Amino acid sequence: MQNSYHVAMADLPPVEADGSSRDPGVLDGLLRAAVEVDNRAWREVFGHDDFTNIPEAYLQSLAQQQNARKRLLLALTGPVFASGQEAGLPLLQPHDDPGDAVVVGTCMIMQSRHDNLHLLDGFEVTVDPDHRRRGVGTMLVRAVETVARDWGVDTLISWGTHENGEGRDDALHPREGAFSIARDVPARFALRHGFSLAQCERHSVQRVHGTQVSVPHLPHGYELVQWINETPEELLEAKARLNLAMSTDVPKGELELEDEVWTADRVASSERDTYRNWMGLTTAARHVDSGELAGYTNIRRRPQLPAVAWQEVTIVLASHRGNGLGELMKAANLEWLRREWPRTERVHTWNAGENQWMLAINDRLGYQVASVGGAWQKKV
Repeated sequence: MQNSYHVAMADLPPVEADGSSRDPGVLDGLLRAAVEVDNRAWREVFGHDDFTNIPEAYLQSLAQQQNARKRLLLALTGPVFASGQEAGLPLLQPHDDPGDAVVVGTCMIMQSRHDNLHLLDGFEVTVDPDHRRRGVGTMLVRAVETVARDWGVDTLISWGTHENGEGRDDALHPREGAFSIARDVPARFALRHGFSLAQCERHSVQRVHGTQVSVPHLPHGYELVQWINETPEELLEAKARLNLAMSTDVPKGELELEDEVWTADRVASSERDTYRNWMGLTTAARHVDSGELAGYTNIRRRPQLPAVAWQEVTIVLASHRGNGLGELMKAANLEWLRREWPRTERVHTWNAGENQWMLAINDRLGYQVASVGGAWQKKV
């Protein structure tokens, strides 16, 4: 018998003042099922479990809404009994009855509360492999657009993982950058729903052990500063300036991204949310005479997945570039990782195809190409 599908939204109460999550109630089972749908899809795409979501961390992240408004869209079979609605969709809350519904697709959507209020950025539509080619993904995309209009959003940005398009007749190229993607199933899905390819990123992996990395000589007039997890209070203002530079200086391709607004309070709040579920190592370069932080780089990992880590932000202020600080900080942070997290085996990272300087640094550090990410944009 043909399954009947529909889309509902899940909303969790915000975290308590002490950072603890409230009881998700009867939604707990549905949300854990959504995590498993995501995990099955990631496993299929990459052939390994490095991208596994942790249910408890996922639920807490959904409830952390101080810096972003979040909703989880669920494609379901079977009826649910929701007491409310949002954007014309059933809105499930902890006291509602999910009935016998089965999760067959998911999509997390977020809207910043600080800047770029015109867009929903970074969402990905996931459909359980057993329920594909039945219109489930299309229903989720239409639901995203419905919520976008309700929230006053006019731009959607979604990311996909693709086959490398190099040397292929069917390759799709963004206007800028060195990479392309194949016209594979995710690409055809995005094009069919009116998205355009705005940027490509190279996904690279570094093998931590067996890769020889030498830390470059520290330039005269600079010193390294390192910390674990949250930024020390006395460095929050400097970190905010660097985060602002990250939003203004990195290549954006055709993505309609506005400059972000960063303050010390926003850095502290964002990091409090992050490090409830992650561990982080940060290496920064400080200009000795002025005391200014010239740049920083950060690697994170989940406590539950000690073998895999994620290279996050690397930024150097324009006035300090040309001194080799980017490569120095990344190499020093990697050496620290080997000492601090000896069980870590792999580090994943993504870099825009236009960012030839960082790509060259990663090549020298031993990163190997794993896949190509595509940033897809649509005006609602």
